[in-house]
Amino acid sequence: MKKFILFLIIIAILGGGIWYYFFYMKAEQHELFALVPEETVYVIETNDLTRGWNALSNGKIWNHLKKTEVFAEYNDMFNSVDSVIRDNAILEKMLKGRQLLICAHMISKNDYDFLYVVNIDNAGKASFMSDVAGLCD
Repeated sequence: MKKFILFLIIIAILGGGIWYYFFYMKAEQHELFALVPEETVYVIETNDLTRGWNALSNGKIWNHLKKTEVFAEYNDMFNSVDSVIRDNAILEKMLKGRQLLICAHMISKNDYDFLYVVNIDNAGKASFMSDVAGLCD
């Protein structure tokens, strides 16, 4: 019986140590730009997506550029992304105050696509996950 209790204590200590390691130890940090492929056409960086988009979309340069067909398409796309983020509290919480890179890549001779890189830093920690879970109630 004593061996069984000792075995349970050892398992509990090991389990607690593993849980602590995964939830509270600082994860290895990566420079976000190191994740961006070399053949990127351009990168937009912001720490506040909504504020950054508002600053860009209200600027004189953007108002001039969106008169062209290509940038009008970008404008519509960015407006829809902005409204999705504003309407989704969980997504807004995950992106607020986090470094975000939006990278454009050519995927064929005449077509492009985007890569979104977000620094989720402490998204795996228990406090962040409980905050997000509280938004689901």
